[in-house]
Amino acid sequence: MIESGVPKNGWRFMSLADNQGRDTLERWFDKEIDQGRRKGVETAIKTTLRFLRFARKDLWKRPHFQWFSGGIGEVRSDYGNIEYRPLGCNGPEPDQFTVLLGAYKKGKVWSPRDARKTAARLRKDLASAPDRGNRYEIRL
Repeated sequence: MIESGVPKNGWRFMSLADNQGRDTLERWFDKEIDQGRRKGVETAIKTTLRFLRFARKDLWKRPHFQWFSGGIGEVRSDYGNIEYRPLGCNGPEPDQFTVLLGAYKKGKVWSPRDARKTAARLRKDLASAPDRGNRYEIRL
């Protein structure tokens, strides 16, 4: 049964194209996640996205998701005592949520430190160039 307020085929999860047209989430996995942990981290994040896919947005909350001010939200996945927190926003299409950048936390320390501020800037970039949010769909 599909909830009302959810697109017919569920929410689509996208990854922002960076300034050079590359997939932001894939680049984060490649550059920031240790090769031995990558599969586990990727599985944890995709499992959370599968859970959110057919849920109304008003049900997107802890422990799987958290909204911040300014329309930025974090996908909450843990793996190996590290809190992986890709940050994103709704759009550019009505049935989409776009991951703007990958981030993680150990305790209260974010990496990158300015992740939420950067996500807010990237959200503005997405609004002015929506095609950057339509290139890379995250396959669940």
